[in-house]
Amino acid sequence: MDLSDDVAVLAIIDKPVPQVKHRESPRRNKLLSSEENELSILQIAMTHSQSWVELHANQRQNLLNFFLIAVAFLFNAYVGALSEHRYILAGTISLLGALISFGFTLMDLRNRDLTRAGEVTLKHLEDRIARELDLPSIRIIEAIDQPRYPWMSIGKIIRTIHIAVGLVFLGASVYAFIA
Repeated sequence: MDLSDDVAVLAIIDKPVPQVKHRESPRRNKLLSSEENELSILQIAMTHSQSWVELHANQRQNLLNFFLIAVAFLFNAYVGALSEHRYILAGTISLLGALISFGFTLMDLRNRDLTRAGEVTLKHLEDRIARELDLPSIRIIEAIDQPRYPWMSIGKIIRTIHIAVGLVFLGASVYAFIA
């Protein structure tokens, strides 16, 4: 490529882009002026809320999975340190396990709040759909809001696992420091 090719390319790039005028339709400027627009907006709101809840529910499950993997590695390291009679290292590892249990509990509580924020919007949308269609069974969030067995909520189960593991790690650290 020589200098004349460069000049030709620059001349093409520097040309002004012609502006195309769009004809505005009278319906485009009217927000919620028809059932079609309202339905479209409700679908967007429903999709957004469902995606929000799904994202944070999946994050919550992934946090539990990562926590269990971390616990397995830490217990393995703890047992390895004990078998080598490295009690200070074993105690330190178990204190780290207790701290990680506490940290995962805090992350789960935050994730629970984020999930519930999306559920509030879904609850309102479901209520509106139930009234419009005379279909009360569509109120899913309301139905599951009060579980039949409150002690079996996923959040309580996850926090119980975190607390139990944290207490085991604390006990293991006491054992390691005393031994």
